[in-house]
Amino acid sequence: MKDDLLLPLEELEKHLRHASPVVRDWAWERLEEIYPERLPEFVPLALEEKDTKVFQTILRIFRDHASLLSPELQESLKDAVLERLRREKSRNLLLGGIRFLGTIGSLCQLLMENSWLAERVFADEKFSYFFFSEIFYELPISEREALHALLDEPIPEWEAHSAGYRIWETADPSPIKEVYVRLHDEIPHILTGLEIVLPKKDYFLGILPEKVAQALEKPVSSIPVTVTLGCKECGYYFPFKPRLVLIGEEDPDLPERVVCPRCGAEDSFLLPEIEKGRLKTRWLILRAEGKEFKEWEDEIWSVKELIVNVKGRRQTFTRYREALAYYRRMVEVQAGDPEVLSGYLHLLLKGRRLEEAEKTLEQLERLKPDCVDYAYLRAVYHRLRGEPEKALEFYRQAVEALARGAPFYRFYPQESAEALKAIFFEARDYARTTGKPFSIKEDLLWKKKKVGRNDPCPCGSGKKYKKCCLKKKEGAPPEKKSAQSAEERKAFRFYEEFVV
Repeated sequence: MKDDLLLPLEELEKHLRHASPVVRDWAWERLEEIYPERLPEFVPLALEEKDTKVFQTILRIFRDHASLLSPELQESLKDAVLERLRREKSRNLLLGGIRFLGTIGSLCQLLMENSWLAERVFADEKFSYFFFSEIFYELPISEREALHALLDEPIPEWEAHSAGYRIWETADPSPIKEVYVRLHDEIPHILTGLEIVLPKKDYFLGILPEKVAQALEKPVSSIPVTVTLGCKECGYYFPFKPRLVLIGEEDPDLPERVVCPRCGAEDSFLLPEIEKGRLKTRWLILRAEGKEFKEWEDEIWSVKELIVNVKGRRQTFTRYREALAYYRRMVEVQAGDPEVLSGYLHLLLKGRRLEEAEKTLEQLERLKPDCVDYAYLRAVYHRLRGEPEKALEFYRQAVEALARGAPFYRFYPQESAEALKAIFFEARDYARTTGKPFSIKEDLLWKKKKVGRNDPCPCGSGKKYKKCCLKKKEGAPPEKKSAQSAEERKAFRFYEEFVV
């Protein structure tokens, strides 16, 4: 096909009539991109489209450019959409059709006039979930309230969200005063409706009854918090208590392994809009309270990006599962490389994927049991499992291994003395929080004993130093100074890091 920008309208129209639906789908997208003002002329051609996927693309295009359509054209498209929805049972088409119909008119009125459509929306458990998590919050507040009134039983979360939104729009606190007795457990949804930042929170506290305001002013713990997730495969939605939540420029990210309790689908879930709002609200309150970020603690983290460095090749990702998929491909190719394996293991622990981490630890133990990486990551693994005695023992082993010169594959570019102190202080701080004792020999931390030529080699090989590591050191080329900036050295302190 020719360059899009040089494609004449007459030739593009030929592609819109092409026998292949793939070509037609491409042509509609190019029409929107190059000649958006000419879209109304092609409504009759859109009404003739038979392929469901192409028709979904058409609906999305006309929804985004609904202001270009005359009332007559909108009515024609509306009738065509209703006819297709009555005839075809595709959930994706229903989702696109409902979104389009909600853009050109009152969705609530349409559902009241077409009982068969309302039944399809609300009777199908899976689609009903998608409707309320994906479409409901895109509608104007008046439409949301009208749809809510159609339900036999009001849903507290949406009623609370609407009440907060009404205050935001009208500065009238009466909706909250009317419903707070029933909705006092739904404070996060009210805050979400208020689009909270700190000044609005203060205003909100001022209009609430005293008991509710006092409850809201109490410090908010970051984790645990239970969220509702929806399975993409079977439509079932279920409670899930994450240990870690990443809040960035995109939607909140749950890096842990999620399994649907009904169908067993793994990592195939949706986070509803209301739950995204709850998590962001919780994070805003924590930030306002000045809560300090701490490594390896269950937290809601503010994350800009995730830096991954494999064999000196740096990659950045915005979603945890993207970084995980990248690392898994690397492990498949280089499963015998302890550096790649330890980096993958660190990423698993970052995401609190302990079952997968346990298997990878066993693999690293078989491959290189004497490396610092194994002892250090074992310590973190037991720490995340709530086993402080085992964690502190492996912290001690990591410090001792580093002191005797054992390899630390994923630590660069700092000197080993800096790494040793960093691990020690991390273990000491953890021991203080658990009330468990932790100590090492002071000379390991502050002094580096000079190894004589005839002393046993500190690497543990059993040979004399002059016939082992000294020989290698004398024959090795001089070390190159790292070209990384101070900021990069901090970012790559041990392993892959969340940049906060």
